[in-house]
Amino acid sequence: MLPRAARGVGQEMGLKVLVNVGPLGDSTAQRASLLLGASIGVSWNREDGPSRVTALATLILLICMIVITYALAKLLMLSELGPLTQRPWLLSLICWTCVSSLGVMLPWRLLGEGGVQLNKQS
Repeated sequence: MLPRAARGVGQEMGLKVLVNVGPLGDSTAQRASLLLGASIGVSWNREDGPSRVTALATLILLICMIVITYALAKLLMLSELGPLTQRPWLLSLICWTCVSSLGVMLPWRLLGEGGVQLNKQS
């Protein structure tokens, strides 16, 4: 066993960093709140809302790519611990995180295009 000074804070508190997948589940709530906020913003302000959503598309893409990178890094960490065929729940959570992060961009783009359609009708 390592001396107390050599152990990390996570090990001292009993947190298993390699096995902890809580942040993957938290990213689902993050993406849902971003989409919900954008939907509410566009529905309340149909003139400026879509242009603001379009302006934030790069930031949302960056956030989604960071989440995907974290999920793949977590997959690599979990593969170091043993065979992943014995952990179907974790594999499905990682797959869902990657697919839904990519899937966020489609509704985001549709929210940004809503203003273009409204301006063409006027």
